[in-house]
Amino acid sequence: DDRVTGKLDDFACHAQVIHIDIDPAEISKNRIPQLALVGDVKKILQEILKEQVYDSSIDLEQTMPWRKRITRWKQTYPLIVPSSNTTLSPQEVITTVNNIAKNAFFTTDVGQHQM
Repeated sequence: DDRVTGKLDDFACHAQVIHIDIDPAEISKNRIPQLALVGDVKKILQEILKEQVYDSSIDLEQTMPWRKRITRWKQTYPLIVPSSNTTLSPQEVITTVNNIAKNAFFTTDVGQHQM
């Protein structure tokens, strides 16, 4: 979405893109991917991970500065979960899901109501 990326022609112009979407009309709508897959992202990623070969020679040091920065952000800006007996906060929902499903992924989108 160009509201997030800015000028699409300049955004990650050297990246290899895989677009997974349940809606075939969304494929290549904003950018032509090198690989387009239509279907439920959970099922597609599970199938891809079955075939994944893990490379034990990966150098984790290459992401160390990035991971240290995230750790500092977590210390500086800890997640504060508002407490209420009558409503659920987004933070409470995310924390609860994370406690139940440790490997859960969270993502957001504006939805078509914003388009």
